[in-house]
Amino acid sequence: MADPISLEVITATDTAVKEEIHELYIPAYYGEAGILADHLPFISILKFGEISYRDVKGENHYLYIENGFMEVRDNRIVIISDLTIRAEDLDPGDIDSAMKEINKKIKSASEGEITVTELEDAILEQKKLKAKSEIIKKVNIK
Repeated sequence: MADPISLEVITATDTAVKEEIHELYIPAYYGEAGILADHLPFISILKFGEISYRDVKGENHYLYIENGFMEVRDNRIVIISDLTIRAEDLDPGDIDSAMKEINKKIKSASEGEITVTELEDAILEQKKLKAKSEIIKKVNIK
């Protein structure tokens, strides 16, 4: 098996992840990207979505991330993000409640109750909630 890769995920307030891994998948700005050992140097802007990685024990882990960037160099990955939430910290009840509220807000656009900008913001929030829901589904399956 290939040498392990050092992964560090940092937010403004703490280090969310610091461990040795074998593979990583990220929501790069232009689409999903995968990183394995001995990857060429790489820098990417990250958008919101799912980060998944397999640790050296072979266990899969999932994170929700919002905005940031990543650098890969010499089997070391550093991710700096605005927000990182571990899959086990995502609350399905909170996400379902937020999804109901955002869907109601989006529906109200057809009645002229919100502006175009508010609608765009609501649609973006709906996409973020869907990404979180997909992570929860993956964790519950395993």
